[in-house]
Amino acid sequence: MNFIKKYWLKIIELGIDKTMFLSLSQRIKFSNQLSILMLVVSLIFIGIYISRGYWRGVYLTTSLPCVALIILSFNYFKQHKISRLLLSVALCLNTLTMTILIKSTRPELVTIVNFATPRFIIISSLVISLLLFTSKEALWAWLPAFLVAFLGNWGFDMVHQSFEVTAQKMNVFVKNYKNIGDDSLIATIILMSVMGIFRHLTYQYEMYNENILQDSKKSNDSLLKREEELKETILAVEQSNEFEKIRNWEGEGLAALHKKIRTNFENDELYDSLLSFIVEYTRSQQGAIFMVDEINESEKELYLVSVYAWDKERFDRDRKIKWGEGLLGQCAKNTRPKYVRRIPENYTFIPAGLHTLAPREMLLLPLLFHKKLYGVLEINSIEEIATYKIEFLERCAEIVASTMASLQNIINSNKILKEVQLLSDELSNQSTEFNDIITYYENKIAELEQKNKEI
Repeated sequence: MNFIKKYWLKIIELGIDKTMFLSLSQRIKFSNQLSILMLVVSLIFIGIYISRGYWRGVYLTTSLPCVALIILSFNYFKQHKISRLLLSVALCLNTLTMTILIKSTRPELVTIVNFATPRFIIISSLVISLLLFTSKEALWAWLPAFLVAFLGNWGFDMVHQSFEVTAQKMNVFVKNYKNIGDDSLIATIILMSVMGIFRHLTYQYEMYNENILQDSKKSNDSLLKREEELKETILAVEQSNEFEKIRNWEGEGLAALHKKIRTNFENDELYDSLLSFIVEYTRSQQGAIFMVDEINESEKELYLVSVYAWDKERFDRDRKIKWGEGLLGQCAKNTRPKYVRRIPENYTFIPAGLHTLAPREMLLLPLLFHKKLYGVLEINSIEEIATYKIEFLERCAEIVASTMASLQNIINSNKILKEVQLLSDELSNQSTEFNDIITYYENKIAELEQKNKEI
């Protein structure tokens, strides 16, 4: 039963789009249901005729399943109006065709009831067209309705007359048949009047529903617009909060870095303290600080001054990196940051207990102060380095570079002071010697003057 129900629901949904109005989709479902009903009933009659050996009935009934399949095919290809128009006149035309064929082949079986019954079947089928089309499809509804009404009254007799199977030919009582014709006309008028009123009420109901749907759509659009505005506001607030959070994080980090510099400025472990703070604060895993060694103006090198979580193979403070050699040398030579997203597998490792981790990202920052390069800061991470962290690290690099510049200026100043002191001491010694010489010669002169006086 579930199998039958599944395919029944699938067939009656043929040609229905989710964007359709409810009134239209329901009528398409109704046309599919009528087509399936026509197909099933016709197949049942074909089976009955075959079991009875009535092959003429089989021949006459085969048109019905064919029409039903054609209607379903039109619905499948979304030719809804054509399929419903065909369904509106299908019962009428099939009834008229079958009654003509029966009367022409078996005239002896025809009585007044057999002659008139198809007429009322045809008239009753005009209800189908008025039910299959929506209130906005009035032309498509009334055209087949008037055609069926015509064939059920005047056309019925005209078709019988053209095939020479009229009431007189079939020996049907003419007087009684005329009364049946009047009754069929009255039945047609009543049916069309009732259906006209029904369609008018349906039109009002559909317009009322459409107005409600439009109002609901406007309200829904308004709510969706307000929802989008609210989402944008929430997103803006979240972005503002995130921006404020990052700004506070950067401010606190820079303040802590300056405090580290003030605390350890005269300490030999200054660079180790700064590097460990930078790596831990940015949640990186590895770092190093390299300083420029100016052998002469044309030849420069980089040497390691501080490391954090470095593997033993690379922990070599005596190793010199030449200008332009490798990534570090290129960064120093070009004085531009380098962000390597995929570090070579064997470049370096991060010790982690009994295991080692290979970093994925590497950031090289030149330590520049007043356009002079003092060194290179290397940061390695096993995760992607976020943009705000890169900006923070660039600020840290500027602070480290200014610290290096200050230390170098102090070293140079101390060196100059020592040279001045040495020169001063030397001049002082020379001055003492000159004074001794002058005193000696003054004594000699005094002695000579004394001797001259004695003479």
